[in-house]
Parts: sequence; C-alpha cells; structure tokens
Amino acid sequence: MINQEEALDGDQLDEIFRIAKLVGKYQQGVLSRKESGQLQQWLDKSPANLEKFNALVKGGHFAEHLQSLKELGAASDGEYERVAEMVGIDVGEQRKRSRKGRSTAVGILVVFIGVGLAAYIYRGGFTNHPDTSIAAMKDIPPGGNKATLTLGNGQVITLSDARNGLVTQQGNAKVLKVDGGEISYTSAKSKGQDIVYNTITTPITGEFKVVLSDGTQVFLNSSSSLKYPSVFAGATREVTLTGEAYFEVARNKSVPFIVKTANATSVKVLGTHFDIMAYSDEPDIKTTLLEGSVLVAYGDNSGLLNPGDQASVSQSGSVKVMQGVDVDEAVAWKNGLFQFDHADLQSILRQVSRWYGVEVVYKGNIPTESIKGEAPRNVNLSKLLQGLTEMTGVQFQMDGNKLMVSHP
Repeated sequence: MINQEEALDGDQLDEIFRIAKLVGKYQQGVLSRKESGQLQQWLDKSPANLEKFNALVKGGHFAEHLQSLKELGAASDGEYERVAEMVGIDVGEQRKRSRKGRSTAVGILVVFIGVGLAAYIYRGGFTNHPDTSIAAMKDIPPGGNKATLTLGNGQVITLSDARNGLVTQQGNAKVLKVDGGEISYTSAKSKGQDIVYNTITTPITGEFKVVLSDGTQVFLNSSSSLKYPSVFAGATREVTLTGEAYFEVARNKSVPFIVKTANATSVKVLGTHFDIMAYSDEPDIKTTLLEGSVLVAYGDNSGLLNPGDQASVSQSGSVKVMQGVDVDEAVAWKNGLFQFDHADLQSILRQVSRWYGVEVVYKGNIPTESIKGEAPRNVNLSKLLQGLTEMTGVQFQMDGNKLMVSHP
C-alpha cells in the first residue's frame, strides 16, 4: 500500500485529472490551441512527463505499470481488470513479468486512473471493448435545442418549429427568433396595461436561450420554465424560474433584477452572471455566482454572494453560503458538458434522466463513492453509460423507457 505521507492530496489529484484530460483529448485530436499550449507546458517541465506521455500515446509497457499500481494500492482490483481489458492485456501472462517502481505507477495513474470519465469518452477507448449489456440496449440520442412559448393569451408556440423572424407581437413588444435558435424580445417602453406575461418551457431533453426585453440573456436547462413580462416596467424586473437557468443580467442599478423560485427563494441582483438550480427532485436550491454580486433570500434568512460563492437553500429554508466552489461544474451544462467534482452516482443520474428522457430505477445496493469526471452532452446515452460503467462497475440496462441500474 502507498504510505500515508506518499498519498496524493486534493490539489495533486486535480492536476492529475487536468493533465489526463488533455492527453485524452490529444489522442482524440480535439485539443484547442489553448489546451495544446497547456499540454506542451506540462511536457516541457521534465523529461519524466514526456516519458509518461510517450508511454501512453506510443504504446509503452502498460502491463507492468498497471500491475505496479495494483501492488501499490493505487488501483483497486476492479479498476485494474477494467483498464487491463481496455488495452488488451493478458492478466495471467502479465503477472509473470517484472515490476516497475512507484514513480512509473504514478505516471500511469495520470493517464488511466486519474483520467476519469473525460478521457474514456474523449479518446473513445472504451468503444473498442463495449460492455455487451450496454451495446445491445436501445440507444437514445442526447437532448437538444427545443422549447415552447406560452403567450399571455394562452397560445402555445413550438419554438423549434418556428421560422426565423417575427414569432409574435404583443403590444409594443416584438418576439423574434434569430440565428442560433434563440428568441429575443425587442426593448420597447410600455405602459402598465400593455404588459403581458409569457412562459418559455423546455421539456425533458430540451434546452433553450431567450433574450429578455432589457437585454438579459437566460439559458434554460432541460425540464425548466421561466415566466417573465414581455416588457419590464416598474421599480423591479421580476421573473419566476422552475428547474435550472444561467443568467447574464443586463446592468441597471436603478431597477434590480429578481429571480423567484417555486419555494419562495428569491435572488436579487443589479447586473451579474449566475446559475440557479431549482429542480423539485434536488435536495437543495443552489445559486452559483460567476460575476457581480447577488443576495439570496428565503424568508428572514439570506446570504450575500461574491464571485465563486454558492448558496444552498434547504427544504427547511436555511441558507448556507460556500466559498470557492467549482463554478465550471455549476455551468458545465450550458457549455455542452457533464462535469462532476466528487459527485455521487444518484445526482449524476438525475442529470442523465433529464437530458435523455429516461426514468432511473435502482436494483440493489448502489455504490456511494464519489465520481470526478467530465463528458460531452452531445453523445448517445450508451456511450455515456459505458464510461460510467468503466469508472464504477455499475451495470445499466434499458426496459422500455426505464434505465435499470444495478451493481454486481
């Protein structure tokens, strides 16, 4: 086993994951210019880094490295067997060979164990060794850009079917569908009697963007809705959210922007970027701040957020503020990613359920260990589940629209 003083701390593990993800994207050929520079910086740091890199991408002595990991306690039996299968190692023959030291083992930890969900999917390694239960099941495509718009008079417009241009006009406000599939409201002054409320709703498997009349941009996640006036008037700009949305609020110091949720939580801002997750099947309502400042309130309880803070409102109404959270994880969905930072399997599968439109059913005991990883949201369900199986050993099967989850 690895001695206590040799164990990797949280920062080291994060660095391992970051580099492993870059290596995985290199293998897939999808590195951006910025990421390519980051990988090159790591390679230039030491000859050992270059050696580790070449061992992976040019086919080094994987078997000896993996056995070293197992003997040092850096990989469980399950991890060892799954990775060995991925690279085509004969485990019985491999045990007869010589062993390497800890530095080499940590190097392979970077490229196999530390890589997490991201590298499995980015480099497509597991597609060469598919799990039969997943490969055989009915595949489900990812969600996409779709929503309905319910006007104040009750008329419902399917936005994915609407053509670009004028969708409807409400008094002095025009609703336009523009390139990119979003809708935008013209900024027009209006008297109180002209104001009508609209609701934009994304289904399970949907997402959509709307630009409100004040210029505020709202990105709606799947299974979400936003109620708002066609034109803002009065001392505040108020909207009501269910589900999840990312806001880029147009600054107006004299007219605060207020987001209300179903449980009476309110978020008050002047101009800022933040995400609110307020799904009914989540234990807490979470507000994560990227820029500016917001006040999160529930009854007499409140918390002021600075960039990098996250407020959680519990079912009992308590408000807890955490500093220095991973804001990238909170808005990963907006950027086309699943991203998990030590998340449990059930919270991950709640996201999967909303994006792929499946009902998750658990059979037996489910692993409780946390998962750290990243995956694109534009892959079919089978590919995402294969990555989760590689990481956890959990098995998935489809029964109609039900995703059956079990652990052997």
